[in-house]
Amino acid sequence: MSNPIVADLLIEAMAGKATVFAANIPLAANARTSSQGPIGRGVYLFDAQWTGTATVTLQALGSDGVTWRDVASLSAPGTFAGEIRIGAGAVLAVKSSAAITALNASIS
Repeated sequence: MSNPIVADLLIEAMAGKATVFAANIPLAANARTSSQGPIGRGVYLFDAQWTGTATVTLQALGSDGVTWRDVASLSAPGTFAGEIRIGAGAVLAVKSSAAITALNASIS
């Protein structure tokens, strides 16, 4: 017997479009992209490409509406090696640990 909740999550994630956080932009050290949300619940992949040496982190806005919490990090350009489960209504952004250029980041 299949699990309808898991099936719903997979269908919603597969039907959704990519959410783009950055399209070839520079980002200052410890700066965050514009937030995106609410994001539909589902299982996502986080992908980021950039020029420079930094750790790029996908963050979710906490329930207090102020605190940003780390969800997934990349220390080199690429795709996060794992599933990212996002709850309904999440607000997300991408943060860089150092100044970088040509940042492209999305979840899909």
